[in-house]
Amino acid sequence: MSVVITLPPPSAALHAHAKGRWQSKSGPTRKLRQLACTLAKEHVTGPPWQEAAITYQFWFADFRRRDSANAIQAMKAAVDGVVDAGLIQDDDWQRLRIDGVHCGVDKENPRTELVFERVEGIIETMRRRLDDERREAVDG
Repeated sequence: MSVVITLPPPSAALHAHAKGRWQSKSGPTRKLRQLACTLAKEHVTGPPWQEAAITYQFWFADFRRRDSANAIQAMKAAVDGVVDAGLIQDDDWQRLRIDGVHCGVDKENPRTELVFERVEGIIETMRRRLDDERREAVDG
């Protein structure tokens, strides 16, 4: 099962390198978080997903060079809003896996799409890998 949350392109005020004090980011952060929460609530049909994967899809209005890591960081409040809505349990690394980042141009409809996919086994797979690494360290 997957859910797509479509939002405006990342605000320049929310980028990691945006100048200014935290107060200049608080309003845009709150608005983005609330919008994402409202949109995500439309897809909540039961308890929060325990584990999920996210793909970030950024559609910009032009071909100007951009840093995709900054774009992801600017969407942190949106992911928090999805957690607030109850779609996913949490956005920590043990429950939310980043599956990809895609950037493209759509002059007519610039936007950000957060694609969440319900998955199972992230935590169990990590535990198995850690157990395997520990065994190799002891045996090796």
